[in-house]
Amino acid sequence: MTWQGLPIDEANALPVDELLPLLRDRLDAPGEEPDSATDQAERLLADELASHLQVVVDLGIGHLDLGRSSTSISSGELQRLRVASSVRSGLFGVVYVLDEPSAGLHPRDTESLLAALRGLVEAGNTVLIVEHDMALVQACDWVVDVGPGAGINGGEVLYSGPTSGLNAVDGSITARYVNAPVHPGDIRNDQPREASGEALINGITAHTVQDVSVTIPLGLVSVITGISGSGKSTLLNGIGEGIEAATFTGNGQTQRTVSINQRPIGRTPRSNLATYTGLFDHVRKLFTKTPLAKERGYNAGRFSFNVASGRCPTCQGEGSVAIELLFLPGTYSTCPDCEGSRYNDETLEVRWNDRTIADVLSLTVDDAIPVFKDEQPVARALAALQTLGLGYLRLGQPATELSGGEAQRIKLATELQTERRAPTLYLLDEPTSGLHPADVHRLLAQLHRLADAGHTVVMVEHDEAALSTADWQIEMGPGAGKRGGQIVRSEPGANSPELYS
Repeated sequence: MTWQGLPIDEANALPVDELLPLLRDRLDAPGEEPDSATDQAERLLADELASHLQVVVDLGIGHLDLGRSSTSISSGELQRLRVASSVRSGLFGVVYVLDEPSAGLHPRDTESLLAALRGLVEAGNTVLIVEHDMALVQACDWVVDVGPGAGINGGEVLYSGPTSGLNAVDGSITARYVNAPVHPGDIRNDQPREASGEALINGITAHTVQDVSVTIPLGLVSVITGISGSGKSTLLNGIGEGIEAATFTGNGQTQRTVSINQRPIGRTPRSNLATYTGLFDHVRKLFTKTPLAKERGYNAGRFSFNVASGRCPTCQGEGSVAIELLFLPGTYSTCPDCEGSRYNDETLEVRWNDRTIADVLSLTVDDAIPVFKDEQPVARALAALQTLGLGYLRLGQPATELSGGEAQRIKLATELQTERRAPTLYLLDEPTSGLHPADVHRLLAQLHRLADAGHTVVMVEHDEAALSTADWQIEMGPGAGKRGGQIVRSEPGANSPELYS
C-alpha cells in the first residue's frame, strides 16, 4: 500500500520540508474519485497535517525526519517542536513557560520562534520566557530583571515593567546590554593576531557532512556558524577526530586536543566543584598538617567524604538520606546525624585556620579567595573560577545542582589554572548557550586569552559577540539537514590582519 507512490516506511523517513510539498500537491490535484467519502477524508487529513507541518517548517526544524528518534533531537529542536504543538492546539487562556527557548538558535530561527510566540499571545494566551537573547528581550512586552548578581548575591527583582524602562534601572547588569549587546573592548584588544600556521583536515564524513575538507588557522579563535541543523556540530566533531591526521603548514602545531562541552562534571552528589578542579586535594593536605591531625595520624583520605574512616556512617558521606515513599516518588532529606556536613564528629574536630573541612566546602568561591590567598595551587584554581563569573558557587556544590553552562565553565577553569600547557586545540560546542551577555563576555575574554598564549580555539556559535570578535569564521549551509553539510564561507573575521589591511 502506498501514498503518493511512497510506502509508509519511505514516507516516515522523509524530512518534514520534503513531505509538506507532497501534501500540498495532493490537496491541489483532483483525486481518482473527487466526490467520494474516501477522497474527502484524505483531503481533510492532508490539510490538517500540512497545517501542523507548516508551523514546524516556520520554526526552522523542517530538516527533521518524521521518524527521527527523540534521543537524537537537540534540546532546542525539542522545545521548538513543543511550541509547534502548542501553536496548533487551538487553546486559549493558557500560560506557557519556556526556559531559554532561543538556546542554540541562529538569528533567523529566533525570528521564526518569536513569530510563533506572538501567535500564542494573539490567540489569547500568556507566554513567560526565561531568556538572555537581547533581541527576544527587546521584543517582549514586559520584562522582569532579577539580580543584581548571581547565587547568594542575587534573588532580588530589580525591575518589572515595560521593556523600554529597563535602561533606567540602577544596579541592573542587564540594562547595559539591552541596546548594545556587544562590547568588544570587554573581550579582546584591537590588535589583530597572525596565524602561526594551518591545519588541513580532509574527508570529514558523518550524518549530513559528506567528504568535507576544512582548514583551521592555528593560534587563532575560529567560529563555526550557520543555521540550525546545517552540520556545525558534526564538523566540529570531525575536526576533533581528524586533527591527528591533519596536514600542518607553517610553524603551528597542536599537541593536545581538549573538548569542553556542557555535559555534567559528575552524575552523583559526590562530584562537586572542588573535587573536579583538583583544589580539594590541596585543601585536604592542608588539614593533614594541622597539629591535631598529626597527633591522630590522619592522612588526606581521612578528609574525603568518599572514605569510610572520615565520612558520616549514616549518609555515607552524601550529606542527605533517601526517603522511600509508598506510591509516590522517593525524595531526599538532610542527614539527621551530620546535618549535611558529610563527615563524622572526629573528623570535624580538626580545624585549619579555625575552619573544619565542612566549613571550607560551604564557602563560595568569592569567600574562599581571601582564605586561601597564600596557598598558590588553591588560589590559582579559585581565581580561574572567579574570572569566569562563578564566584557565587560553593566549593562543595554537588554536580547535580550545576547547569550545563556552569559545568562547561568549570571545565574551562580547570584548564586555565594550569600554568604551562603544550599547544592545544580547544573545541567548544555553543559555549555561550544559556549565558547572560555579561557572562558571555567573560567567557569569550578567557578564550581569547588562550589564543594570545598560542593555543587554537574552535567553537560552534551563533552569539553576536562571539562572531564579531572572532579571528576566523566558517559558515555551514546553505540549508539544514540534507541541504546543508557544506562549507559555504571560510574567511577572516572582523579582527583579522586581512581585514585591517
